[in-house]
Amino acid sequence: MAKVRADKQSGHRAVYESNRRKILKTRNTCEICGHPIDMSLKAPHPLSPVIDHIVPISKGGHPSDINNLQLAH
Repeated sequence: MAKVRADKQSGHRAVYESNRRKILKTRNTCEICGHPIDMSLKAPHPLSPVIDHIVPISKGGHPSDINNLQLAH
């Protein structure tokens, strides 16, 4: 049986979603490449905004800490 990702578990989910909304409201630049992000694009468009973990959860990164989340595309 596959393990549920840490950011999908109930304890972290609400905090992750809250931080995700904050980032999507307050930032508009990709923190990986530095280019502006068109917030009107929706998934599955390859340039749609996504929230990325700076340190992957699999490498010990915190699943919902806002300091471990960044806006990307």
